[in-house]
Amino acid sequence: MSEQGWICGYCGQRIAADSSHIEHFRPQGPNLFPQFQLQYDNLFASCQRETQPGEPLDCGKLKDDWFDPLLLIAPLQPDCELRFQFTADGGIHPAQATDTAATETRQHLGLDISKLRRLREGAIDAVINDLPSLTDEDLRTLTVALMQRDPAGTFPEFCLPVVFVLRGLLPP
Repeated sequence: MSEQGWICGYCGQRIAADSSHIEHFRPQGPNLFPQFQLQYDNLFASCQRETQPGEPLDCGKLKDDWFDPLLLIAPLQPDCELRFQFTADGGIHPAQATDTAATETRQHLGLDISKLRRLREGAIDAVINDLPSLTDEDLRTLTVALMQRDPAGTFPEFCLPVVFVLRGLLPP
């Protein structure tokens, strides 16, 4: 969790020891990928440790044992964040309409469920409310700051979607 800056490896939601679980990117289910079961780069901290009946599943809980190396984008892929775009209302979409892997990843991780859209929108709104008083240079500085850890080592919750939306407000 500390390596991830205390945010879910998939959605960017704040996590803690009591609200997260160890996610096996390549599933540990019977006869799936036993050789990766304890491989460090196959393990991520993911949100939704416990769920309530009727609560929508997302991230690692929804992914469960699904894995397709051609259709699942790994959080550690160098181009991972470039494969998606975010909207001010908290939506997430493939950056390229033809990117089947981004579409499948979004679906199999539930990244666009209403709960996550609302949470992302709240994080975006919290920052955008201060924008009228910011210059373009202030906005550029803010986008850099939002991608940095605070003194406690945490990244801001949903920092990627917030920065994506803010960068869209900057002149080219």
